[in-house]
Amino acid sequence: MLLGPILKKRADEKGLVYSLAFGDQPGIICEMIDWARTIGLEVVCAGKGTRFQPEYRYSTPATVWDYFGFTEEQVATGHYNTQMYNSFLDSTKSAIEMCAVSNASGSHPANMWASISTCGPGGAASHTDTEEAGGILEHPVQ
Repeated sequence: MLLGPILKKRADEKGLVYSLAFGDQPGIICEMIDWARTIGLEVVCAGKGTRFQPEYRYSTPATVWDYFGFTEEQVATGHYNTQMYNSFLDSTKSAIEMCAVSNASGSHPANMWASISTCGPGGAASHTDTEEAGGILEHPVQ
């Protein structure tokens, strides 16, 4: 719901097709959703794993290098984009990717901050279910 409709409109205006890229995380997630639905499973959530720490949401382009540990010499080469690297930390990139998944799969997105789980793989099942079933999601994706 964030960028999909705008990108679709721009593509339509130019006679182009807007779609997810195969091999990118949103495309792979949508492929998994399609597979699960095709074999008759109910999909209650979809997402991606990333190394997220709560303090990352306070990162800015001015502070991003402190989190990555790049030296001033590395950054001075000009091959580092502060906004891009910051989007990896502050969840901007994840939010855009998950909006793409919602748009492509016809699912309803959850509140992003409520659904960020800082658990490891062993705790994912208990976190990625609806509140009604003991998880953190407000509603199933369908």
